[in-house]
Amino acid sequence: MKLLTDFDGVLTWPVDEIARVREIFCDLWRTAISAKGGPQGDVRPEEWMRRALGAVRENTREHGWISQGRLSGFADEDGFIESVGVFFLLDAWTRKEPELAELAAFVRAAGHPDFKELGRVSFFAMTDETKKHEKPPIDPDVMRTFQLLDNRGVEIVVVSNSKTDRIESFFERSGIQHSRIRVRGFAQKYELGEKPEIFEIGGLRFDVSRPFYRKVLEEERPDIVIGDVVSFDLALPMYLAKNYPEEWGGLKILLREQPYTPEWAKDLFRAMKSRDRENHASLRTILRISELPREL
Repeated sequence: MKLLTDFDGVLTWPVDEIARVREIFCDLWRTAISAKGGPQGDVRPEEWMRRALGAVRENTREHGWISQGRLSGFADEDGFIESVGVFFLLDAWTRKEPELAELAAFVRAAGHPDFKELGRVSFFAMTDETKKHEKPPIDPDVMRTFQLLDNRGVEIVVVSNSKTDRIESFFERSGIQHSRIRVRGFAQKYELGEKPEIFEIGGLRFDVSRPFYRKVLEEERPDIVIGDVVSFDLALPMYLAKNYPEEWGGLKILLREQPYTPEWAKDLFRAMKSRDRENHASLRTILRISELPREL
C-alpha cells in the first residue's frame, strides 16, 4: 500500500511559522523603506497588514492564492494561503491607495517587484530559520505513527510545496525513520494550468487544473491521500476518483482536521462520506495523525 501525504499542516503544526512569515514580511518592508530613504517613524507595515488581513477574512471566497489570474486556494484554508491572499491584496491596493503605492516603490527599489514577491522571500527566509531550529515543528505523534506504518509495509511519499531538504532535515533531527519513505518537495500544488478545469462539490467550485500535482499523482498512483487543504491536496484526487473510476476508483482520501480547518471543509467531507460509492472514493476526516493506521 502506498500513502501520499502532505507535510505542512499534516505532519507539522504550522501556526508559529505562519506568524513568523508575517513578521519577516513587515521587517523586510520596513528595512526597504529605511534603506531607500523613505519616511520613518509613522510608517507601520503592520497596520497595512492588519487592514488587508481584515479585508481578506471578510470575503475568503474572493481572496487567497492566485495562479494564472485565478483563485487556486481559498484564504480560510490555512494561514499560508491567507498570508498570500494578503500579499496579493496589498498589490491590488497599490493601484488605488497613493500612500501604499509610494511605500511599494521602496520595496521595488530594494529589488522586490511587488508584495507577492516580498512574501515569497519572507516564506523562504522563515524556512531557512526553521531548518536551524533545535526542535522542528513536527507533530509528536508522527514518529510512532510512521513506525507503525513501516511495520505494516506501507510506502510513504511526502508530497509538499516545501523544499525537499527542509522536510528531510526535519525528519532527521526529529529522529523519524521509515524504510520506505520518499520526499517530493516543491510540488507546486498551487500552480494552475492555462485552462480552468472546474470541479463542483457541495456548492463550491474548485479549479483542479493542476498539471504539476496531477503529474505526481499519476506517477505515484497512491492508494491513500491525506492533506489539510482541500483545494491544494484533496480536490484533484477527489475529481480523479469521481470522473475516472476505472483508474482511480477506490482511492482513500483523508482530510486532516486542524483548529484552523474551515467548517465548510469539514461539512463537505461529512456530506460526501455518505456517498462514497457515488464518488468512487472513500472520504474520511481525522483529528490526529495517530488515527491514520486504522484508516488503511
